Amino acid sequence: MENGVQDGRVPRFLFAALATLGRTSESNPSGAGALGDVGTAGDHPPIFDRRSYADAKAAALAEEKWFLVKATAVWCRPCKRMDRTTWRDEQVVTWLKKHAIIVSVDVDQQREIAKDLAIEAMPTMIAFRNGKEFDRIVGMRRPEDFRSWLSGIDKGEKWIDAVTRTAGSRDASEGTIDIKARMDLARSLAQAGDPVKAADEYAWLWENMLKHMPSALGVRLSMMPNEMGRLSSRNLEARRRFVALRDATMERLKAATVDGQEVGDLLVLNEVVKDPDASLAWFDSVKADPRWTNHLTQNIARLRPLLVAENRWADLGRIVSNPVAELEQFWSMCTNLSLAPKGRHTAQLAAMKAEVAQSLRDEAAHDYASLLAAGRDDEANRLLERAYELDASEEMARGLIGAALVAKEPRTAHVEFLTLIETTHADVAKLKTDVEAALADAQ
Repeated sequence: MENGVQDGRVPRFLFAALATLGRTSESNPSGAGALGDVGTAGDHPPIFDRRSYADAKAAALAEEKWFLVKATAVWCRPCKRMDRTTWRDEQVVTWLKKHAIIVSVDVDQQREIAKDLAIEAMPTMIAFRNGKEFDRIVGMRRPEDFRSWLSGIDKGEKWIDAVTRTAGSRDASEGTIDIKARMDLARSLAQAGDPVKAADEYAWLWENMLKHMPSALGVRLSMMPNEMGRLSSRNLEARRRFVALRDATMERLKAATVDGQEVGDLLVLNEVVKDPDASLAWFDSVKADPRWTNHLTQNIARLRPLLVAENRWADLGRIVSNPVAELEQFWSMCTNLSLAPKGRHTAQLAAMKAEVAQSLRDEAAHDYASLLAAGRDDEANRLLERAYELDASEEMARGLIGAALVAKEPRTAHVEFLTLIETTHADVAKLKTDVEAALADAQ
């Protein structure tokens, strides 16, 4: 991974965690998921009406005002940031007092209302006029951006109109193409309930964004496919559009020229349309061809979960490369989570570090078992020794040996290892018994 750009070797859970801390070259325009300023559950801006949802809506209708709804949750960090900033901005408050009645809906406490409003992400702001929804926006909005939206709806303009105007034309002859603006347009179209146009925009971005913004490679392989996948799951036409992209990629891969980027594209697009069988079928068609070996290794982070799910340990073991070096690299990246500002979001950071550490143990265990299955015992032993040096926890030990048992690759060395650590990790005694039983069955 260079300059924060993800390649297919970096575990996605680790890339996501580092991105959350703002350590990637691209950030989420909406601010969703960032570990930024966090308020408390009781930090409720006074601009919000205290009446029930139904009473406030009726009052807005009677007074011929806008009825605004903020969908939020206690755990939503961008929501809390808006509570501390946007909802206390003097100009925002002045406009709302004059033109609107606004309520806050907690999606966990007011589930039926949230369901009726079709809330999918937080924060979501919805504007009703004359009792009917006029427009909605999703994601963190700074005061100036929110004021722009309020000014627009007051003129009868929806947010998507402004976003479309900002995005401009796809025709490079008419000027520079703003890829970030086009990403915002694709996302806004999806949020505005126009999945077909959103899919068309995402498809165009998939095929063209790197021509105009090479630094967007990380976004193209991580954040954007996540958004495309959600859209594909909700709309059949969107899925068909993305399947067409996948099929075109497959046709190019059938050509004589080996292209590493196309390999990553194929695997990502299969994730978008939720077709793991297609990735495995392609893998089976090329795994014996040495021309593809490096490209398979480069994309191991996407292939590993597919092969593990099918218990294809030997296949995984054949494409694992430099397992100790990669473990050390990723473990070092994991420790970088400690570099977050001290005294802020301590609980969230601790939970994230624990999750990342466990995920990294799981991947080390999967690689260890796969090396054994592929007959690479010497490399497997070095991986076990180094993994336990980095993390001498019972969780790491149980993960490594447990994975070997799942892969049906018990070794007498496992009994020796568990005997050695049994004095500090008494609970591994049962695992040692399981290994001994597996060895007896194998004889």
